[in-house]
Amino acid sequence: MQPRQHPQPPADAIVLLGAAVWTGGRPSPTLFRRIEHAAALYHAGAAPVIVGCGGLGNHPPAEAEVMKRELIALGVPESAIRTEIRSRNTLENAVFSARILRREKLENILIVSDRYHLPRAVLCFKTLGFSAAGSGPGCSVSKTPLNRWLYACLRETAAYPLYLAKMRAIRKRSRF
Repeated sequence: MQPRQHPQPPADAIVLLGAAVWTGGRPSPTLFRRIEHAAALYHAGAAPVIVGCGGLGNHPPAEAEVMKRELIALGVPESAIRTEIRSRNTLENAVFSARILRREKLENILIVSDRYHLPRAVLCFKTLGFSAAGSGPGCSVSKTPLNRWLYACLRETAAYPLYLAKMRAIRKRSRF
């Protein structure tokens, strides 16, 4: 799989956003697609670090721990992987991973998620003061049922204004 073009110069870090973990610690197809895309970007030189974001969902382990295991299996060195295992949503992905990113002085980030989710995710990270761009894996429409795709798009449409208000409040409180 070839990644889409990444920003030039390379980013400081790839921030990989989570999705469901299935029974037995298996990544859902959505999560695995994102992991593969992040690994391909890493191998293409998009960034030297991957920060996996995602806490415990319905099935253990935490999403970020599954990401780490799968990234290593895809040839990403463990030393290049950071994990944020507390977040449960996009806003928490941004807030909790910001601590890791700032500690390591990683300011220019490339966010990996599904394309419909990227505008909201990029908004969150930019509001926290990061230079952020998004990159989503290709997705065959035939693999995603139309009703699930439509639901995801509708959810993002409804969530975007809510997140915009939340991020403005966070920015005002934090004085970014």
